[in-house]
Amino acid sequence: MPPQYRLEGPAGAEWQLYFAQLPQLSGVEGRHAALYELYRVVSRQLATLGDPIVEIHEDERRSVRIVLRSGVWINLGRERGQSRLQLFGQIYKRVIEPDITGIVGVDMRYPNGFAVKYGENRVARERGDE
Repeated sequence: MPPQYRLEGPAGAEWQLYFAQLPQLSGVEGRHAALYELYRVVSRQLATLGDPIVEIHEDERRSVRIVLRSGVWINLGRERGQSRLQLFGQIYKRVIEPDITGIVGVDMRYPNGFAVKYGENRVARERGDE
């Protein structure tokens, strides 16, 4: 193996830092070009939110889940991805951003809206457990 491909040593540490900044794209074998194109489209649409994409996963049914740097995940599902993403962009500043530390994820797969999943700390706080 050529030295530039080895991940040990100083050069390897530089590469690991470089690749750690890139989003992780995962899915079914042979779908890499489609996932990269999806990343390009989605990152353009979400660019104004200030919460970059760190991961996109597409399962064998082609259902898509996106994870943002804040840790919030977005389930887009298999169908109507563009319209669901537009709706997410519309609700982000009003619903998601004000409570970003309490939100775990947003499920956009509903035909007439979305569901927000809150973390345990938020739920306990609302119940008065904290």
